[in-house]
Amino acid sequence: MNEQVSIVVIDDNHLFIAGLRAILATLERSIKIEEITDPQRALSRLVGGAHIDLVLLDLEMPSLSGVDLINTLNEHEICQQIIVISATTDYELVRRILSKGACGFIPKSLAPKQMLYGIEQALLGRTYLPPHLIDLLLDTEKN
Repeated sequence: MNEQVSIVVIDDNHLFIAGLRAILATLERSIKIEEITDPQRALSRLVGGAHIDLVLLDLEMPSLSGVDLINTLNEHEICQQIIVISATTDYELVRRILSKGACGFIPKSLAPKQMLYGIEQALLGRTYLPPHLIDLLLDTEKN
């Protein structure tokens, strides 16, 4: 059996967190999920030093933006694997979070099966973007 994977979900939407927890429960791994709804509390918790395999982060939260949280996590070298899960369609922002060190972006509109695939890719140390987003980002780079 695989060793337990530690995932921290940072999102201020309780309903989304509950849905994401149900999706994560279908991973073929032993997982420990910690849910944090306040980004300031998340920052305090993550700076604490416990090992975390993956952070799933919403971009738009009160009191601290996801981009600022990514910057701070990177400054403290807290977690290498950060996937942003957001409803944003601002692809310039997606490009920016990837340049700041996020290992992926998953739109909240993505099907659960695709979301799981992206999370598995991150747990394997890979970068993940859904195919349609790769095409959009490449198209905007060409223009």
